Amino acid sequence: MLGKIISMSLKTKIAGIVLLLFVASFWLLTYSVEKKLSQDMTSLLETQQFSTVSYVASDLDDKIRQRIELLEANAGIITPELLADPEKARDFLKSRFGLLALFKAGLSIISKDGNGITDYPIVAERANASFSEIEYFKEVLATGKTAIGKPRIGRFTKQPGVAFAAPIKDKSGHIIGLLVGFAWFSDSTLFGQVEHANVGKTGYITINVPKYGLIATSSNPSLILKPMAQSGVNNMLGRFLAGYEGSGIAVNSQWIETLTSAKQIPAAGWIAQIVLPAEEAFAPIRTMRFRAYSIAAALSAFVLVTVWLVIWRLLAPLSHASKSISEMISGDLQSLPVKYHDEIGFLLKNFNFLVSERKQTEEALRNSEDKFRNILENAPIGMAMVSIEGRFMLVNRSLCEIVGYTKEELENLTYQEITHPDDLESNFTNVQLLLDGRATSFHMEKRYIRKDKQVVWTQLTSSVVRNAAGTSLYLIAQIEDITNRKRNQEQIHRLAFYDALTNLPNRRLLLDRFNQALVQAKRFHRSLAIMYLDIDDFKRVNDTLGHDIGDELLKIVADRLQTCVRSMDTVCRQGGDEFIVVLSEISQMQDAAIVADKIIKVINKPVSIQEYDLRVTTSIGIAIYPVNGTDDARELMKKADMAMYEVKNKGKNGFTFYQ
Repeated sequence: MLGKIISMSLKTKIAGIVLLLFVASFWLLTYSVEKKLSQDMTSLLETQQFSTVSYVASDLDDKIRQRIELLEANAGIITPELLADPEKARDFLKSRFGLLALFKAGLSIISKDGNGITDYPIVAERANASFSEIEYFKEVLATGKTAIGKPRIGRFTKQPGVAFAAPIKDKSGHIIGLLVGFAWFSDSTLFGQVEHANVGKTGYITINVPKYGLIATSSNPSLILKPMAQSGVNNMLGRFLAGYEGSGIAVNSQWIETLTSAKQIPAAGWIAQIVLPAEEAFAPIRTMRFRAYSIAAALSAFVLVTVWLVIWRLLAPLSHASKSISEMISGDLQSLPVKYHDEIGFLLKNFNFLVSERKQTEEALRNSEDKFRNILENAPIGMAMVSIEGRFMLVNRSLCEIVGYTKEELENLTYQEITHPDDLESNFTNVQLLLDGRATSFHMEKRYIRKDKQVVWTQLTSSVVRNAAGTSLYLIAQIEDITNRKRNQEQIHRLAFYDALTNLPNRRLLLDRFNQALVQAKRFHRSLAIMYLDIDDFKRVNDTLGHDIGDELLKIVADRLQTCVRSMDTVCRQGGDEFIVVLSEISQMQDAAIVADKIIKVINKPVSIQEYDLRVTTSIGIAIYPVNGTDDARELMKKADMAMYEVKNKGKNGFTFYQ
């Protein structure tokens, strides 16, 4: 019987897989039923939680509207005569029993100038305090309507609360003052029920104030007056802020999955929100799911074990062959004996043929690799084989010397890890062109970060190696160290365009930048300014204290000048103690005057160099394009220079425009 089973075709043996189809069908059915039940239970939880938050929001909306309406009604009966008499105004507040019952933190009357007139109950310093910079005072004056202030710790009561402010108007409708009511969050007639509410074991209610990005109050004391989550951190909060009302699943700023429901409070523009951790909310669903899958797992295990035993017996010859092949991984491939003439026997015959072909191929490949490694290792420039993902597969000695890593260290790194961050994007782009087949090779200047953290400039040339099917296998990289060449280029550039003492642009670079600014000014019909300035009596510093002190002073002046202008502007050292400033874009002449005044003040600040305390001044001449009628930099500089000497003739330490 066993012999007959062994000689059966592999297709017949695989028929046992039908049993696995049964298991798959059973799990699919279990999953479908569990999914439907989970959806129904989730929908029920969301509906219940939204109903609760809707009740809270509706209740708070009614209470806020009641306070606003009563506050507005009382503000409407306050007369200018009452505002003029603080004692009568206080008696008026004292008689507002209904209003005092709603605003238990007290009432205040504020003049239209923002000064307190009176309050009741009396709170130290509140009656005569200034409210002119408080946001609700500004909002009422700007809109003429009742405003709700920013939730905060009261300046005088030192308790968390919020202010309601209604305008007091005269008969002509002009605002003559404000009636302000202060409410505590702990007031049981307003927010108290929120602070003491229980939402499951770990859930909580929050009242959000989007206008100020704050949580006004919450049943979780640690959240009171804390900032709301930033936009994008909680996807449901973003929807609520956009006007959505309802429930949903979100991950909060503490990376906790929650069931969140929210309802608008229209009277205040606030949002009532209930947050319940999903772990607690969906505990019943998890219990149901666990039981369903436990039963399915038990039945599946029974069926799978049974089928496995049958298949194991059927595929024993294949398992033996697989074991023999795995033992060959660390050694030579060997032919396997063929005992049966079914599909497995046919497979083993083909394997034996493959072994013969493989041995011949390996011999040829071994000879080729030896040649390649010899060329790679002795190349005078850095060379490497790099995987498609970027890992160094093989590197030569020259590359190790360039980046300062040993061969073993480098072959455990990726090129991304040692590439300068500013060069990564262009490197990725070029590699992608190779992989997409849009280029056969690329060349780029690139910086690497050596092991000693030094930056090395290289010339990188890279190409991709593909198999016969066109699939990318790995990259070949040639890397030449060009650090000295780059350093020489940078030094030549700095000598050509920058002042050696102050590192400011020299006259040559200034003219280039001026011409660029002039093109933009003409194109967009803008103005620009040239300032010509020097240090007053600088020669006396050189003559009395020496050129070393003078040079240090010039460096300090150069640094201070750069703090007075924008990044788009240019500060240039003309020579000696003379400097030129180009303001590349100004709206009016006064803009240049503001910058000139700023420069004078900055230059006038005391300077300490070695043991000397100096105070220097500067004279500035200004020429404006196109006011002064020329688009030639040298001509504008000449006019600015003339204006500067006019300042010097008038006593120095100032500025003037060319007339």
